[in-house]
Amino acid sequence: MIKISGKSSPLASLDYLKTSGGCFHDTVVHDIDVMCWMLGEYPNRVAACSQAHIPEIAAIGDHDTAAVIFTFPSGTIGILDWCRYSSYGYDHRLEVFGPKGIIMCENERPLSGIKSQTNGLEGPLSVSNYYTFSSCYCTAYANEMEHFLDVLQGKAEMATRGPEAMAVIRIATACEKSARTGRFVDMEWGPEFDERGS
Repeated sequence: MIKISGKSSPLASLDYLKTSGGCFHDTVVHDIDVMCWMLGEYPNRVAACSQAHIPEIAAIGDHDTAAVIFTFPSGTIGILDWCRYSSYGYDHRLEVFGPKGIIMCENERPLSGIKSQTNGLEGPLSVSNYYTFSSCYCTAYANEMEHFLDVLQGKAEMATRGPEAMAVIRIATACEKSARTGRFVDMEWGPEFDERGS
């Protein structure tokens, strides 16, 4: 089983949200991409539900909270939960569970300290998360830009291929359809999607 939990911060402006393409194509798509990359396969079925708890987001026909269940050809189950806004900062976690154990990727934090109360009443208190995705992933963005420049200069090949990007867009669209209809959406993959990045 693979689970990704993503909660964004700060809340994007309403002007941006009006043109963002909706929650599944704007932000959830990135977690779908990570899940497929980690597993090396695309789902054959998705089921999604979503809600708008923030009135301004509901008014533009978008959602601020979503959950998706994926089934993959290997038998792996994927679970994704997402929120447009987290008051405590950017929260992004991943775990992969199997017969040999669990791998967890927790939030990267600006500081790595943990405070524990001597009386134990409050329990351990950790340093808060980064507040925005851009501060959390600034090193990743620098690495992406460096790779992009290497590709432009002929020093490297693109790490991502067109069929991978198209597959993730198809999956996000299937999630959107499932959330809208309340039904599972089955997916089939042709030979153009067989090789992930090779």
